[in-house]
Amino acid sequence: MDIGFSDYFGASVAVSNGVVVVGAYGWEGAGPNGNNQGSAYAFDAASGQQLRQLVASDGSGSDQFGIAVAIEGNQALVGAQQFDRATGGPRGCAYLFDLTSGSQTHQVLPLNAGTGDRFGSAVALDVGRALVGTKLDAYAYLFDSSSGEQLAAIRRWGGSSGTALGAVAIDGTNALVGAPGSGGPGSSSRLFTTVSTEDAFEDNDACAAAVPLAAGDYLSLTITPPSVPDGSDADLDFYAGTLHPGFELQLAIDFDPQVQDLDLYLHDASQGCTGTPLQVSQSSDFNTGLESITWLNGASQALDYVVEVRFPNNSTGSQTCNPYGLTLAHVGIPQSFCTSTVNGSGSAATLDWSGSTSVAANDLVLMASGCPANQFGIYIYADAEQQLPLGDGFLCIGGGNALVRLNTALQIDTSGQANLSADLTSFPFNAGPGEIQAGSTWSFQFWFRDPGGVSGFNLSDGLRVPFGI
Repeated sequence: MDIGFSDYFGASVAVSNGVVVVGAYGWEGAGPNGNNQGSAYAFDAASGQQLRQLVASDGSGSDQFGIAVAIEGNQALVGAQQFDRATGGPRGCAYLFDLTSGSQTHQVLPLNAGTGDRFGSAVALDVGRALVGTKLDAYAYLFDSSSGEQLAAIRRWGGSSGTALGAVAIDGTNALVGAPGSGGPGSSSRLFTTVSTEDAFEDNDACAAAVPLAAGDYLSLTITPPSVPDGSDADLDFYAGTLHPGFELQLAIDFDPQVQDLDLYLHDASQGCTGTPLQVSQSSDFNTGLESITWLNGASQALDYVVEVRFPNNSTGSQTCNPYGLTLAHVGIPQSFCTSTVNGSGSAATLDWSGSTSVAANDLVLMASGCPANQFGIYIYADAEQQLPLGDGFLCIGGGNALVRLNTALQIDTSGQANLSADLTSFPFNAGPGEIQAGSTWSFQFWFRDPGGVSGFNLSDGLRVPFGI
């Protein structure tokens, strides 16, 4: 063994099936420019005897070959993060070796690596798969370890160029990518992304095979572009859901734009996926790798929908998996209804809101304005709507199974406003006929004293609130 001073032998290690691989990224190669070319060594784990020395076929000074090593069976994977042939900077690369013969089988390079990425700073191997990380980019790359072909570019969720990644690991269909410091300055590895070479929702590659998808965040998803003009060999993704009246569909995908652009199509399920979509995603900047859709169901009936994740105009590509993450939410959007009449303040009282309609967040605030100053009023709510004359105005709610009055009277302030923070964990919101649950819709109104009116009281208009998770 030819280890010398500052070779950094032991900077990286891996062991599998009785063989140990040790990296020495400071090893000096032959010639005057071999400093820090790097090397790796294979040993018998039982005897400690050296079996092979692994050196890159095109190795040169400062490559730092051996900065990261991995082993699986009779294969070894070695990273060289400072490799910079004709790139103007340390792009990096990685090498696959057959440990039985000691020969190099493949040099792997990503399709979209840039100067300074330091591809090869972290490596991992499993049967048939090689995972290679970058030091100063938001990507890790998955390769077929038999052919050296790139299978996927794995983007850290929300990541961008210059986002530091750390260690990588792979086991079967799952990979793990660390992002040290992603939680803030000085923090440890906080963000990990699990990816799969086959996503969990296959085979959802046709409209009729759309998979029902609940609200939430989904990583590990992939689609593959068609290689023929008719798109017959494309692996697209379709998801199904139901959007209730008053709810807004908020949908976004995060993907690697350097592999290929993706689009979102929203379809009315009753019309299939061949007609004009309800909406197509728009991106202000293709390079962001972000596409989104927001669509409000303003109808009185629920909408069964299908979301299609596809390539623009089914454009053909290299049949390389394009991984993406998807975020889906159904957000209740309150809507005003009914009418209110002018009261003693000279205005008609109206209801507005702030916060959210999420039951879990529990931060909804109801805001009545345009009321007579310094008078008292109460909030009422019901599961149905109507418009009946009452007092000097209209009762806009009721006629269903429940009409609930809050016990606490509120004093209207000097500006004519009365706000209520609706604590959904307290009575009557949390129990009984007025219990509010995710997926339910309730209509609110504010009743108040009005000495300046004819009958002495009046009401605001109504506010319909669909509650979500």
